[in-house]
Amino acid sequence: MTDKKTTNKLSTKPVIYVHAKGRGQTSEIQVQALLELGLPLCSRLAYEGITQTRSGFDRPGLLLAELADLFPERPVIFLRAGLQPSKLLLDQLSGLLEQANQPLALSLLSNAETAVNPFSGLQAETQGTTFDLADLVGLLAPGQLHTLTAWTDHFVLLSADLVKRLLAETSDGTMMQQILAVGGQLKVPDSLFLHDPNSRVFTTLKLQPHETAYPPPFSELSARLQDWFNAGITDLPLKPAADKPATLHITHSWGGGVAQWLKSFIKTAVETDEEHPHFQLRSEDPQSGHGYGQKLNLYAGNELRCPIASWWLQPAIKSISDTSPEYQQIMSEICQRYGITRVFVSSLVGHSLDALRSGLPTVQILHDHFPLWPLLSVNPEPYLRTDETPNLKLALHEHKRNREFPDKDDKAWSQIHAAYLHAINEFDVKIAAPGQSVLDLQNQLEPAFKTLTSEVIPHGFPCYGR
Repeated sequence: MTDKKTTNKLSTKPVIYVHAKGRGQTSEIQVQALLELGLPLCSRLAYEGITQTRSGFDRPGLLLAELADLFPERPVIFLRAGLQPSKLLLDQLSGLLEQANQPLALSLLSNAETAVNPFSGLQAETQGTTFDLADLVGLLAPGQLHTLTAWTDHFVLLSADLVKRLLAETSDGTMMQQILAVGGQLKVPDSLFLHDPNSRVFTTLKLQPHETAYPPPFSELSARLQDWFNAGITDLPLKPAADKPATLHITHSWGGGVAQWLKSFIKTAVETDEEHPHFQLRSEDPQSGHGYGQKLNLYAGNELRCPIASWWLQPAIKSISDTSPEYQQIMSEICQRYGITRVFVSSLVGHSLDALRSGLPTVQILHDHFPLWPLLSVNPEPYLRTDETPNLKLALHEHKRNREFPDKDDKAWSQIHAAYLHAINEFDVKIAAPGQSVLDLQNQLEPAFKTLTSEVIPHGFPCYGR
């Protein structure tokens, strides 16, 4: 006998109704592919293995009532013939329905409908590309849920609650009008894309000379897609996988030893464990004279030709900041959107100390000694003192012309020093370095580091913290 809990779970699986609006009849092969999803399949058309309905898609009210009689209290999917959503795609949509606090209908981005095609109007050269368009959308999407104001025929998932309310609705309005009348909404997640093999992906917008295209609600995604195509990238550096743990690397854009170590680390990590994606959050200074940390760019793996997300910081961080609500929000968005489970901090230049305070397992990798020693081009050894911090005040005075970060004096650096130590201890940040000599000098710069657990990670060795 099936227990009640299992029965309730099974009853939430949707029923799929296949219609041929705007498309010829579906084929037996397509029907069999849909049946493999393991969901009830209905249509007004007669095919082996599916339930034939009396009502059609042209009479949605009667059709919903018939489907509700056949499959009570189930969500309903209206699907255009020829489209093949995957089980994973449907599971992701079902998860969004479970989180909703209102009667909800969900659609999908797709080239089957111009109104929800994020590639519409883009200029792209796709010859030689190897990536799947749905994977590209999944990587570049901000991860937002947008409200649609018009009905979409290609795919709509109605929650069981919304179906129930629509059946009680007595108005003669369109399906979209009825959804709004019962307090529902039609939304589309910008990270999920359903490819239609029978429709063009890139379509030209036909506008009059006096017209300007009205941006779709997912226009940020479209802008990111255009930047990606402009960069000429033909391979995805990683495949987005929400269920796979990911690593976020905090670094800067200067290059040098940090960049070489990080490139080697990620390359080896991907070669030995392809399922765990890596991301780089880099502080950048696009305009000279305005300090570092003007902008944060997020990159996938070692693909640095085009960021997958960007944030301008107002004001710029310049050298480093103790805490920043804006930076905290960015870190939170990244960790939630890309399933970050650990943070590797290779450089704090242009970042906030909030990079150490995510609450996730965090490793500080000492490529240099910033922020304990902010004079990156000056050897700290002449200013070292036994069992106490170095004479930074004297060093700053003697090297006024060599200061990479003129925004702070010795008192400000002392405050950062204290906040840095507090963050490392409070959030149990682990310490690592590319070589033992780096750890030894760090212990001299701050004797408190002698009590912290540390480890050497040579170039290309990704196994730390697995």
